[in-house]
Amino acid sequence: MRVKVILYLLGAFAFFLGLFMLPSAALSLIYHEKAAMAIFSSAIITSGIGVILFIAFSGQKTEISHREGFAITAITWIGAGFFGALPYIFSGVLPGFVDAYFESVSGFTTTGASVFKSVENLPHVLELLLLK
Repeated sequence: MRVKVILYLLGAFAFFLGLFMLPSAALSLIYHEKAAMAIFSSAIITSGIGVILFIAFSGQKTEISHREGFAITAITWIGAGFFGALPYIFSGVLPGFVDAYFESVSGFTTTGASVFKSVENLPHVLELLLLK
């Protein structure tokens, strides 16, 4: 298994995931919410890690084997949950990593499960992240 190819493709994924967080950060700025910096910081960290991986392991042949494809898929889901948990942690809405990770994975998989009893007191942008 070629770890460099896997890290290269994971870098591309993380970069785009971070980019997709930016509209939420912009919307949060429009609403003058405290969560704006939390989401913006999450986007910068996620994209930054993606760019570092992408550049550090560029020049790889991206033809992948089945084994590498399975590894990329599994690590992508784990990474998506981790990076998706950052806005919840940074905003203080869910200070515990386990709850934030659960909420993030629940959002990505659209299961509808949530650790929140009520979403009325959440910032608008975090409510947007909860639309499942």
